[in-house]
Amino acid sequence: MSVLELKAKIHQLVDEADDEAQLQTWFDLLSGHSQTDEVFELTPELENRFAQSMQSIREGRVYSDEYVQAEIKEWLQSKKR
Repeated sequence: MSVLELKAKIHQLVDEADDEAQLQTWFDLLSGHSQTDEVFELTPELENRFAQSMQSIREGRVYSDEYVQAEIKEWLQSKKR
């Protein structure tokens, strides 16, 4: 992806975002204001998703990287048809 394409995609993401916290996080990352010692605070939704993911891992509902990469490749090829 070219620099111009990347910039356009970043602009599109920003233009479509309505979450102030998400925008602030992006701003901090892009402007270098993010500190490694800062605590990242999860929204309740993200906390719930994280808990669900951890439960899935405990229950063995996981996929290998090889499997996921093959699924992605197959999906991308189906989009070209």
